[in-house]
Formats: sequence, structure tokens, C-alpha cells
Amino acid sequence: MKSSPVSTSVILCGTRQEDVVGRVLKAGPMEVELDNGQLRYLKIHGVEVLRAIGFLVRDENWGTYIPKITGLKISESKKGFSVSFHAVCKRPGQEIAYDAVIEGDSEGNLEFTGTAIPKTDFLTARTGFVVLHPLKGVAGEPVVAVHVDGAIDNSKFPPLINPIQPFLNLRSLSHQVLPGLTATVRMEGDTFETEDHRNWTDASFKTYVRPLALPWPYTLKAGEPVKQAVKVTLSGRSASAGRAGSGGVVSIALGKPMRDGLLPVGFGVPAEEIDHAIRHLDLVRHAGPRILQCHFDPREKHGLKELYGYRVLADATGADVVLEVIVTGVETYKQELRTISKLVAEAGLKLSALAVCPEGDLKSVLP
Repeated sequence: MKSSPVSTSVILCGTRQEDVVGRVLKAGPMEVELDNGQLRYLKIHGVEVLRAIGFLVRDENWGTYIPKITGLKISESKKGFSVSFHAVCKRPGQEIAYDAVIEGDSEGNLEFTGTAIPKTDFLTARTGFVVLHPLKGVAGEPVVAVHVDGAIDNSKFPPLINPIQPFLNLRSLSHQVLPGLTATVRMEGDTFETEDHRNWTDASFKTYVRPLALPWPYTLKAGEPVKQAVKVTLSGRSASAGRAGSGGVVSIALGKPMRDGLLPVGFGVPAEEIDHAIRHLDLVRHAGPRILQCHFDPREKHGLKELYGYRVLADATGADVVLEVIVTGVETYKQELRTISKLVAEAGLKLSALAVCPEGDLKSVLP
């Protein structure tokens, strides 16, 4: 049977659904792309200031609704641009609608307002604005954070990945876009905080509504409006603004083919899948994994049997084994690891790496 060719959209986006091209809006030194009700790639004099601004509605499990947008109106003039639309997010028994207004002027200032009214009691993990700062020209650079109580913090965006939120109880962030030119992003209508989005492999700093320390999911009561706004303002003047355009043509040259140029790829092997994998060793070998990431949790009564099963898979494939181990005690972890080490040796399992995770760190806070 001849397989059909893979479409370009599947290769680029992982889906047959075509990527819709956004509409670029311009006002003075500002350029931004409107994409399904969200703003992306806000640039001033060709320099990216924000990666995105969006009014998002998420369900109780952090799934993001795709809004049904109606009444979209866009107007552009020399003085600026304006956008307005109505959006509805719903599923059986749950519905919320919101109206959005976006205005940008020739001075490079922008305001995005969202007003949501739940049609039913609406269960959500987050409903409101999310703002993304890019990494280039931002990571490790100075920032002025103004908090909801008016306190001012002269700080820096994290240069390296920060596992905790760098800015809490936030009202605004100001950073230098170009020498002499500062952009201030002010969030209104609720309390915001910022996380290092690189923790989730995203190239941005994400500022979002409603502190994660508060309970979630939470319920928005039917008929009670939720109104928020994000305002971007410029201050100062850059002498290099006229030379800070998008630049010339970018050239890409292909080098010589490289042998073994890709990073090793393999499988995650939960303990409950060991027997199934051993029964289908021919398929496992055919896949050619170079790494087996194996899970070992004493709380689940994992022991010698599971470790020996991992050895069978490793011997059959020749793959390196990374063993993920859960330890349960802060005071007893050394003894736990000694016990597991003896079991690994008894099973004849050779490890290329060991990852140790305390039981208490298994709980996570989703973005």
C-alpha cells in the first residue's frame, strides 16, 4: 500500500489545519500582528518589544478555548488603528463572552481592553490577559517592576532560567527597547505576576493574570463582568531609532551533511509498560531507540523485577538507560539510594544517567 505524501502544514505545524496568516497593523513606529483576536510581535522601530498580548479563556484543566469571533472591525489611518470584536467561548453547560477593543496611535502607544461576562457560572483556571516579553534584548537586562501596592523594584529579567516567578503582585514592567527609549507595559483590572516561560521550553517571559498562589480552578459567577486592560506606552527618544529597522535580507547556507548530527532519541518506559514492551521486542528494536528513560518508584512497590525488565529492553536495543528514581524522605534519601543501587547491581542494569526526584517535588503548578 502506497502512503500518501505528507502535507507541508503537517511538516511545519504538526496538523493538516492550515496556519492562518495574521493581519499586520501599523501606527507610527509601531507594528503588530493581529492573529485570531490576539496580538503578536509588537515592534517599535523594528525592535520586538512584546511577543504577544492576548485575552485568554482557559478551562479548569488549563485547556485554552478557541474563541468564536464575530463583529470584527478594523480601521487604520495616519493617526493610528483600532480593532474591536465580540468573542464567545463555550462548551456544554459553560459559556462566557467577551468584547475586546484594541487601539494604537502614531506615538507608538497601545491599549488592549477586554470585558468578559459569563453567561453561566464558568469554571476556569485563568481568564484574562497574558503578556509575553521576548528573550532577545530582555533576558538579563534591567527592568523596573511596579507592584500593586505602588512599591517600585529596580531589578533585572532573569539571565538564566528561573524556576520561580521573578515578579509577583505586579502592575507594570518597564524596560529599555533602544538606547534612550523605554517601553512600559501596564496591566489593570487584577493582580498579575511573571514567570520564566523557558521552564516550559517557550522563548519568553510570561506575565499573566491571577496569582498562582490563589486556588484554582475558580468560578466566575454568571452575569458578573471581568474587565482588564493592557497598556503599552513609550517614553524618551532614541537617537538610533531611525537605524533600527528590520534589517536586510537574511541568508541561510546549507553545510555538508553531518553523520549522527541529531540528538539521541528514545522512549520513556513506565514500569507498567515493561511486560508489554518485552512481548513486542521486534517492534521496539525496529524503532531504534538510543535512550530508554525508565521510571522507578518505591511507593509503587517497584523493585528487582522492574529493574530486570529494563535490563532486558536495554540489552535488546543497545540503548542507554536513564533511571528516574523517586525518593520519599528528606532525611532518609541516602539510604533509599543505597538500597536502589544494590538492586540495580543485582539486576545487572547499566545506567548512563540517574535522575533523582523528591516525592514532594512531584506536585507542579501549570502555566
